[in-house]
Amino acid sequence: MISWDYLGSEEPPDGFLVRISTTRDFKDELIQPIIQGSDQRSSVITFKNNVSAWLLEEIYYMQVSAFLTGGGFDVYGDPILPIQSEWSTASESWTLAFTCKDYEYLDNNSTDPSAWKCVDCNEGASCIGPTVWKDVRPLAGYWRVPWDHTVFKRCPHIHDCIGYDVKLRYYEQKNASNDGCGKN
Repeated sequence: MISWDYLGSEEPPDGFLVRISTTRDFKDELIQPIIQGSDQRSSVITFKNNVSAWLLEEIYYMQVSAFLTGGGFDVYGDPILPIQSEWSTASESWTLAFTCKDYEYLDNNSTDPSAWKCVDCNEGASCIGPTVWKDVRPLAGYWRVPWDHTVFKRCPHIHDCIGYDVKLRYYEQKNASNDGCGKN
């Protein structure tokens, strides 16, 4: 999601345009669908294959532009053409999950992507691969404490807690591991 403030002229715009790019000069720009309405101040951005912003594998930049649709005729009988503002300053880049180390996960709890950061994985948890908190799983031999989902404890019977096997690559473990004790 991208959000913005509009500090333009007295006449409210008819809507906004948003463009995204992998370069700050927007040479490979992709313009999102038109956002109608002067009261709009945010938009959900669609990336390739509907990938979440934190799981992208390249950095993207965004800009916003306001527009008036025009329509009608001026005092001389000439048609009034659509008017578009300059593009805003490009957004700052944000930290992506793939940049975090295998002992870290991306803390993406802020609505401001520039505040996202890699943080250490909790003891007894696995953060291998591009991981955000919802992907953090207990290691083999550990379980997630039900009354505090940030705490992972050693299982009383280690073989009962399947957990995440660090000897396998993260994409080979397609099923989410059991967060408690007991065999799957």
